[in-house]
Amino acid sequence: DQNSAAAESIGQFQIILPESTITEGMLTLHDDLHPVKSGFTGEMVSLLSKKNEYYSLSSESVMLQTDAAEALNKLMEDYNKATGLSDFVVYGTTDTFAGEGSCCPEIFSESQLGTTVDLALKAYGETIAFDGNDAESWITENCWKYGYILRFPQGKDGSTGHSYCPWHLRFVGKAHSALMHDKQLSLEEYLNFISEYTAEHPLAFSFNAVDYKVFSVESTGESTIAYVPSSGSYSTSGNSESGFIITVPKG
Repeated sequence: DQNSAAAESIGQFQIILPESTITEGMLTLHDDLHPVKSGFTGEMVSLLSKKNEYYSLSSESVMLQTDAAEALNKLMEDYNKATGLSDFVVYGTTDTFAGEGSCCPEIFSESQLGTTVDLALKAYGETIAFDGNDAESWITENCWKYGYILRFPQGKDGSTGHSYCPWHLRFVGKAHSALMHDKQLSLEEYLNFISEYTAEHPLAFSFNAVDYKVFSVESTGESTIAYVPSSGSYSTSGNSESGFIITVPKG
């Protein structure tokens, strides 16, 4: 059609975003009002086979999405360099023990995505809860540099509906974690913020020598048409409600 031809002439091509994928992707919102419908996001790996020596696992069967696992390894390696410690335990990812005596006494529906990490600590030969304090607070202060966010940050109860939870991290990718950190936004606030940017007027910014453009596309029903650069990469994520977020890195 004429729109496709015009897009191709300026170096773009058309993609189709099915309505069902509004609840899929790295930025989807999941709570009582937005249940997980399709589970894991991307390729999953066994952390036992991928982890480095800078943290431990509560179970040999722990799984995590590939990009999230790579980022976790780098996060924990740099934590060790900064503090000399290797005391974190991945207590759970997709399936966290939350019974009596648990170090992470709550299960979040978003964990089904395979992009969340629940943390505890090794101390005096025991596994104990991580309260976000002391030298270990390096993780909550720096995880954004690696693509992770504190899903329920301090002082954001009004937007998240949940009190501060230092032990539950979620991987959203470096572009988005950097923006959330810079603007001090929870995931809920960030999704509202990004909804104001369109393909014609995207949000442009740089992080780690990479230039990004981020914009939202409102769903038009069963199949939504969007345009992305014909050269280079891009990623898409639903926002669980009204449409999609497209991220285009260049650099």
